[in-house]
Amino acid sequence: MLALSVAVVPMGAPTAAHAQSAVGHPEWPGPGQLFVGTCYQPIDRSPAQIKQDIALTKAAGFNMVRMGDLSWDSFEPEEGRFTFQWFDDVLKQMHATGIRVIVDIPGQPAPIWLHKAYPGVDIVSQEGDVVNPASRYWDNISDLDYRRLAHRLAEKLLQRYANIRRSSRSPPPTRSAMDSYIWRPRLRPSCWGR
Repeated sequence: MLALSVAVVPMGAPTAAHAQSAVGHPEWPGPGQLFVGTCYQPIDRSPAQIKQDIALTKAAGFNMVRMGDLSWDSFEPEEGRFTFQWFDDVLKQMHATGIRVIVDIPGQPAPIWLHKAYPGVDIVSQEGDVVNPASRYWDNISDLDYRRLAHRLAEKLLQRYANIRRSSRSPPPTRSAMDSYIWRPRLRPSCWGR
């Protein structure tokens, strides 16, 4: 025979929550060390829109942004030709308003030029049809050309931004990050962590 039992536990009045003191917790962030941020994509924005976006970001209380992902084609508009000035300009504006930047190294989407030059990067359906690459994450990340060129882009970005301290070229980013879906230890650029 199956019996069902129910226990009733008396509950007292709710107690007020109290914040803990940072005293005795040296590992906790101190003044100026707790960051609130967002992802920011300046690639399709005009200079006026970027200026307004930065003002709104600051007004909202954000003090950090992550930017750079989804921008492979902006950093490398054609194979082997890298452009950083657009990113440097936004980085300087963020820095001038006190917003720190995490440089997020892109891996996807791969630029259209890469798909045209290296068809192994294309995703092919079970029916043999090439899937339109003009969509996020429609890249064959196991393709050796994709991996080689993504690695080269990461190297270029890390060489430019990973160890900047104070220079006239651009203010230092806070950190560098990589697309966690595609970067694995075997793909790590040699200058990572220097």
